[in-house]
Amino acid sequence: MSSIRIECVDICNSEDLQAEPFTEKTFTEPEAIRAFVNAVNKASRIKGELDYGVTFRMYAAYKSGGEKVYSLNISDSKEEGIRGLLVESKDSGKGYSIPPKNHEELRKLIYGE
Repeated sequence: MSSIRIECVDICNSEDLQAEPFTEKTFTEPEAIRAFVNAVNKASRIKGELDYGVTFRMYAAYKSGGEKVYSLNISDSKEEGIRGLLVESKDSGKGYSIPPKNHEELRKLIYGE
């Protein structure tokens, strides 16, 4: 991957978030991209159909020129054990649970710390 761009949508714009909302952020640093790739690779399939709101739209740009679009839910809460949600936009009924360790890593990147 060459870059990850996230856009604040739906839940991100709600008043429930403690962190200051932003319109979009782009990550190009190798460490940041690695954190997103690890979260995607370690996410496990959630059985059944999903009913969820979306915090971020994530655009994963590949060096070859392609791009994948996901819905990404990462909370701004520092509470331990929180999992993230990843859903590929092409198949919005299939979701993947991001482990707490990866959620925390992405939370720090996205919301700053």
